[in-house]
Amino acid sequence: MGALGRAGAAVSVASAVANLLGYLVPLLAARTMEAADVGAVASIMAILSIVAVPGLGLQIAIAVAVAKHGAVDRIGRLTTVVAALTVLPLLPLTPVLASALSLPWQAVPLTALIAGLVIVGFGRIGVLQGNLKFGGVAVGLALIGLARTGGIIIGLIAGMSLTNMLLLGVVIAALAIAPLLRLTAPSAPTPGLIRAVWAATSATLAFFLLSYADLIAARYLLTGQASGEYAVLSVLTKGAIWAPQMFAIVALPFFARNVRGSRLLAGGGVAAVGGILVVASVLFGPLALRLAGGPAYEHLAGYAPWFAAIGSVYALVLVLTNSQLASGATAPAAPLWVGFIAFVAGVLFVAPATITGIVSTALIVATLVLAATMVLMNRARAAAPAQPVPPQ
Repeated sequence: MGALGRAGAAVSVASAVANLLGYLVPLLAARTMEAADVGAVASIMAILSIVAVPGLGLQIAIAVAVAKHGAVDRIGRLTTVVAALTVLPLLPLTPVLASALSLPWQAVPLTALIAGLVIVGFGRIGVLQGNLKFGGVAVGLALIGLARTGGIIIGLIAGMSLTNMLLLGVVIAALAIAPLLRLTAPSAPTPGLIRAVWAATSATLAFFLLSYADLIAARYLLTGQASGEYAVLSVLTKGAIWAPQMFAIVALPFFARNVRGSRLLAGGGVAAVGGILVVASVLFGPLALRLAGGPAYEHLAGYAPWFAAIGSVYALVLVLTNSQLASGATAPAAPLWVGFIAFVAGVLFVAPATITGIVSTALIVATLVLAATMVLMNRARAAAPAQPVPPQ
């Protein structure tokens, strides 16, 4: 368990580094560019985030296959096909996206190329994760963060145009992903692999949409000032979601091997971290908001526990959904999609258009999604006998 603890710490640090690089982009853009250009960079980052979602699903599916079977069916072909099927549809949309988002036309294919490289990298990290090589997973996550944002960060610092920084981004992404391409796994027929990739991608996309739905609703329903305040408060939600991410990453191969107690330990760890963050938001809410947005937002401290609680609940949903994916559940994304629809209906037709109305709806929906996920997990838990922890 000491080795696993060190592995979890390494994964946590790597995730923090990758997230920090992502946060650095808007901070640098706001300080080095005109407002219109800041919006262009934000649009590029949004496209990258959305298009990379299948990469996370690919990572989960490959990690489960390697953990269960010690092999995956032609990983090079699989990762290339998933990347191509994800990014190629963007190319015919280049004129539409460039016009709608006020981007130079070159920006769309260059962004698609970076996203494709990121997807391939995520797939190779799945090999490390399935083999319990969590130190390598940590390095891989840091490389993915560099691939996604490295060129844009350097371009912002150097004062490059958007097209030139994306060209640099392609080069840096290729260099960052290159070490991961050497990772491979024995090739063997892996039953249900394509279905597993689809299920994991669907669940990841649904989680992404649900966890960002309240922020989008705030932008649509609230005044400019109130939506800005909600955006600052949502930093606490995102922090609570990703702070215990190491449990989801480290536990996944143990879920796949049906290791005794792995679900209880992972869920308990996530719940403990979430509880600590909620208590901290009660005690140090003004400080948290000062760090997230500055002194002007300290008066919102009363909302801090609500937002931390939402993130903590979603962190539990994430790890339990991964448990279902690892056990081959037939519809692990169903509660997430239903929750997304319920939230949209709730904020549009039921809840008042206020910060309180939106955040309370989000918390209620998150809790219901967690309850439904727990019910499905108990029903779908694999019947295979528990196995001992494999040697490190």
